[in-house]
Amino acid sequence: MLNNKNLFIPLLVVLFLFCGKANAQQQRLLKQNWKAGLQLFGVGTNYEIPIASQTSINFEASVNYGFATKDSRFSFQGTPINEISDDLMQVIVPAFSTEIRQYYNLKKRVRNDKSTLNNSGSFFSLTAGVKPKGFYSKNGTDELNFSFIPAWGMQRNLGKQINLDGRFGFGAAYENESKEWKGSINIRVGVGYAIK
Repeated sequence: MLNNKNLFIPLLVVLFLFCGKANAQQQRLLKQNWKAGLQLFGVGTNYEIPIASQTSINFEASVNYGFATKDSRFSFQGTPINEISDDLMQVIVPAFSTEIRQYYNLKKRVRNDKSTLNNSGSFFSLTAGVKPKGFYSKNGTDELNFSFIPAWGMQRNLGKQINLDGRFGFGAAYENESKEWKGSINIRVGVGYAIK
């Protein structure tokens, strides 16, 4: 079983490796932006701040729907209403996260005359998130939990303001009620509107 101390040092090392050093002479490809969006199973807002030429920090707050089977060690997002069974736990919870993103194809997109507007590109990320007590819970718990999820993601624009984004990752979530770390799948599909 993992504990908080076992994850703290490796997490810091990974965060510093992701950040890299910013070159003051290098043109910044990323821009600050604030977006509001609809995700496949929630709504939220995020604010992305560049910290290097191709690295940013993304702060996000959202309200999400989620579910898990009682015996499963994996958590998933969303399900069709007609397939909900009595052994399925469901929650509607607020979620807050901080994510480090390392974009890997921005320079290539610029060379190929593809848009990088609103940070359109592909990235690898490491997300640290917290989900406090939920607004709704059925057949389960909605207690505080923490997660650390490495992922691959992408953002693309439709026009100047509309942004499509997707992310897929697998990490660990600490459940406060069971006092255990469990596997956690993160799948995200969303449409955002760039506010700034």
